Amino acid sequence: SDLQKNKYLSYGQNEANETQSQMYINEWSSTLFYAQNFYKHRLKAGIELSNYYFLPQNYSFLEKDITSGQQRAYEYKFPHLLNTLENDIFAEDSWYFYKKLSINAGIRYKILYSDKQCLRKVEPRIILNLPINTTYSFKANYTEMNQEIHQLIQNQGEYESEIWLPAKKNLPFEESQQWAAGFFAQYRSLEVSLEAYYKKLNHLLYYLSPLESEPNFTNIDSFITKNGTGESYGIELFSRLSLPKINMNFSLSFSKTTRHFESLNKGQSFYFRYDRPFAANILLFYKFAPRYELSANFIIQSGTPFTLPVSYTPTNRFFYGQLNHTSINNVRLPLYHRLDVSLKKMFHSTKRGKQFLLLNIYNIYARQNPNYIYYNTQDGKLHSLTYFTIIPSISYVYEF
Repeated sequence: SDLQKNKYLSYGQNEANETQSQMYINEWSSTLFYAQNFYKHRLKAGIELSNYYFLPQNYSFLEKDITSGQQRAYEYKFPHLLNTLENDIFAEDSWYFYKKLSINAGIRYKILYSDKQCLRKVEPRIILNLPINTTYSFKANYTEMNQEIHQLIQNQGEYESEIWLPAKKNLPFEESQQWAAGFFAQYRSLEVSLEAYYKKLNHLLYYLSPLESEPNFTNIDSFITKNGTGESYGIELFSRLSLPKINMNFSLSFSKTTRHFESLNKGQSFYFRYDRPFAANILLFYKFAPRYELSANFIIQSGTPFTLPVSYTPTNRFFYGQLNHTSINNVRLPLYHRLDVSLKKMFHSTKRGKQFLLLNIYNIYARQNPNYIYYNTQDGKLHSLTYFTIIPSISYVYEF
């Protein structure tokens, strides 16, 4: 059995109109399971119970009129917490036969009680593992999953905040079906894998900027678009080298992730905001002395897509100025890359625990990776904003 409790907090602030918003979700869960070996089978079954408390919206807003200079203050607090109870019943069987081939099949029955409504879903999965010889193996799997918590990203200029909403009949589970297959190899201290995947998503939501400063949760349809679909596919290469003093991980991926809503982007698919067609990572650990370890982490990946206006209509005596857009996520941020380094000093271990000292340098060559690019209506130029460059830090850790 297992018991967990988590709390997630999302906080956003918009300096332009002095807007502050706060949302959080409180979660506790408990799991009870039973496992048994039977002939060539490994059986496992159990029950998982989770309880979520949502606070979708608390915000205060101070609006400044650009013509009269007058201010309007407004404060809204969500009247009550949303309570959601989830009960999952699961079972799986690991079956070994023909000396080599093994199959792991499982099923999960999900029951969700939300807003005096009951929703049910079945999630099957199957994993096939076929060793070819002592070095190579082939693996394939199929998985269905249903997301009971909707996450919406609220974009407030260069800042973002999250909105969490529980699933219910008019906001059904977000569904996904994923297929994956790959070859895996291990020779002495070297591991290599090459895997391809395809994922299909249904019942997706998309956040729309409401006419008001903040979304009105009494009318959800005013700030979201429903019934979206998504697609994600790609190929991933991973390798790990383990030596007495050196450990190195290398990963490389090529992928594509899109979204489609009939009422958005003229009914055409557009890139998902976290789509990265290319991503590579090298992680190195070098233990050059008994109590000293040096590590380096290099990341390089495609910039994420974002929506950039194609023109601007200036303010006149009849209308406010307006940015004109033609499509969603029509351009990308520049290539992202950075190098992090760390030096670890380990002290003598005792019965009470372990302790070590860490010196970290984030982005050691101070690369200015843009987090946000915007069009300045005053000078008619594009400007970029970078949150962090180089960040040194030192920390002391005691594990007991």
